[in-house]
Amino acid sequence: MAGKNRGSVLRLLAAVIGVTLVIFGCQNRGVGGKSSNSQALSIPNHSQLNHRIKMAGIPGTFLILHSFNLPGTPDSLCIDGRGNLYGITNEDGVNDHGTIFKLAPNGIITFLHRFNGKDGSAPYALLMDSRGNLYGTTHRGGAYGCGTIFKLSLNGTLTILHSFNGKTDGGRPSELLMNKKGYFYGTTLGGKANGLGGKVYRYGTIFKLNPKGSLIILHRFNVTKGSGLWVLLMDSEGNIYGTTGGGFHSDGTIFKLTEKGTLNCIHSFNEKDGECPSITILDKHEDIYGVTEWGGSHDYGTVFKLLSNRIFSTLHNFNKKDGEEPQSLIIDKQGNLYGTTLKGGTHNCGIVYKLSADGTFTILHNFNRKDGSYASDLLIDSQGNLYGTTWQGGANNDGTIFEIKGAATPND
Repeated sequence: MAGKNRGSVLRLLAAVIGVTLVIFGCQNRGVGGKSSNSQALSIPNHSQLNHRIKMAGIPGTFLILHSFNLPGTPDSLCIDGRGNLYGITNEDGVNDHGTIFKLAPNGIITFLHRFNGKDGSAPYALLMDSRGNLYGTTHRGGAYGCGTIFKLSLNGTLTILHSFNGKTDGGRPSELLMNKKGYFYGTTLGGKANGLGGKVYRYGTIFKLNPKGSLIILHRFNVTKGSGLWVLLMDSEGNIYGTTGGGFHSDGTIFKLTEKGTLNCIHSFNEKDGECPSITILDKHEDIYGVTEWGGSHDYGTVFKLLSNRIFSTLHNFNKKDGEEPQSLIIDKQGNLYGTTLKGGTHNCGIVYKLSADGTFTILHNFNRKDGSYASDLLIDSQGNLYGTTWQGGANNDGTIFEIKGAATPND
C-alpha cells in the first residue's frame, strides 16, 4: 500500500535441500573486469564463541557464532560440505561497498573480497555451485553504477559477468536462480534516468544469462502487471514464478512466466490476505509457500500457501507478539516451515519460528538485541541445525551470525 516504507530489501535465502528452489539468478554478457583483491583478512571472532543461551521449551540451543564489528547488515548465508558459512555485508566500514565473507567452523572469519565500486557495490545475494564457486549480484556499482552480476572463484578471483546500464537491461538486480544446465535467471528492480540511451525499464525485468555470457530479457514489467521483483522459482517444466509489488490492488502479485514467454498473474493480494509478498519455496507438488511483510488480519504480515490449482490459503497471521514483518522462509523434508521476522516478539527485535505441517506455530527464539536484532536469512544443514543472520544487535550492534542446534528435521 502507498505510504509504507519497505525499508531494507527482502532477502529470502533459497537454501533448502530436497525442494525445488530458486537461488538468486543473474545474467548477461561479461564486461570482462577481473579483480583479485581477495584480501583474505582473518580475524578472531570477537563475539563469545561459546556464548550459549538455553531457551526453555525449544528443541535446541541458541549460539552466537559471530558478532560483527563493522557496519553492513550481514546476510545471504550459504554453506559448503565442510560446514563453512559464506555470506555478504552491504558495507564494510572501509570503503563502504560491501564484502563477501567466510566463517569457518572454528569461528575464524575471513573476508574473501572487498568490493570497490568499480566491481560492484552493495552486494545483495549469494549462490554456491557444486564446485564451491560463489555467484551473486550487487545493487550498485559496476561500469555504469547500476549493479553487477559476479562470480567469485575458489582461488579468490572475482569476475564481473555483467554490468547493468540502467536502461537497456534495467538496474539493481536482485536474487539469482540457476538451473541444471548452468543458466542463470534473475530480476531487476528498474533502471535510472541517466543510464545509457534507450528505453528505461522503470518497473523491472526478468532476464536470462546463458553459460556463454549472453543476456536475454524475458519480460518487461509495467505498472499494471506490478513492479519491484524479488526471488524467482522454477518448476520441473521450466516455468518461472515470482512476486511483484503493485498489481490490481496495489498490494502485490504472484506471477507465472511460461517457458514460451507468456506472463500471467496467478494471485493478486488485497491487504486482507497480505501485502508486499515474497515466495521462497516450490515443493514437490509445485505448491508455493511465501510470506507477506505486512497485511493480514493484524497488518503484521502472514505466511501463505498457493496450491498448484491456484487455491490460496493463509497459514499464519502475525500479531506482533509472535513476530512482525516476516522475512526468510525455508522448509524441511517433513513439510515444516521455518522463518524469521524483523520485528515483534517479546523484545520487539524479531524472532525465529517454526510452523509445523499440522499448523502449530512455535517461537524458537526471541531476539533481545544483545544476541541480535532484525533477523533475516535462514538455512538448514544436513544435521538439522538452523543458521541465520541478524542485521543489527550483538556485541557491537553490527549484526550477528547465529545457530540453533537441532531445531529442524535434517534435509538429507
